[in-house]
Amino acid sequence: MKTLKIGIADYHWMKAYTMAVARGEHKPGANEPKVWFTSIESFAKVLSESNRELLALIAREQPASLTALAELSGRKKSNLSRTLKTMSQYGFVELKEGRRGTKVPRVLYDRVSLDISLLRGRHRRGISLKTPAKAMGRAVDEDKQQSCALCGRQFEQLHVSGEHIIPNAIGGKKKVGGFLCRKCNNDTGREWDVALPSMP
Repeated sequence: MKTLKIGIADYHWMKAYTMAVARGEHKPGANEPKVWFTSIESFAKVLSESNRELLALIAREQPASLTALAELSGRKKSNLSRTLKTMSQYGFVELKEGRRGTKVPRVLYDRVSLDISLLRGRHRRGISLKTPAKAMGRAVDEDKQQSCALCGRQFEQLHVSGEHIIPNAIGGKKKVGGFLCRKCNNDTGREWDVALPSMP
C-alpha cells in the first residue's frame, strides 16, 4: 500500500484554496496534499484510535461484507456503515460493490503524512493563491463551530463531510473536509455530478 498526504489549513484559507482551484487560478501540484482537513481536531476524530483499529482489522482480515466486518469487530453494522462512509469520503477506505449489492470494505493506505504550518496565518509553502487577503478572512476561532458553505448551518462532527474540490464526475481526486455538511455534499453529488459529464 502507500502513504496518503493530508493537509491541515483553517477554514478561510481552505475556502480560498478551493475557489482558486475551481476557478483555474491554482493547479494542485503532485506534492500537495490529496485530502484536506480544517483542523487537527477534525482529522483526529475521523482517524481516532478505534477507527485506526478498524482499518487494521479490515486490512488484516479482508472481510467480504459489512456483515462479516460487524461480526469480526463486535460493532453494529449501522455504526460501521456510517463510520466507513465518512472514511471513504476522505479516501481512507474504498467500499466496493460485492455480490447481491453488498459493500466490501478495503483499506487504500497504510500510512498518512501530515502537512501543517506551525505558524498560524502563514502562507503554505509552494502554494500561492491569487485571492485578495480580505477573502481569506480572519482565522477561525477553534472553539467555535464552523458552518456549511452552502446552507449556512453549523456543523456537528457527525454531519461534516469530505467533498471533492473538483467534482468526482469529471475526474476530481483531491478532497477537503469541513466545507460542506453531509446533506449538501450528498445533494450536490446527486445533482451536479450527474449533470456535469453530459455538459458540452
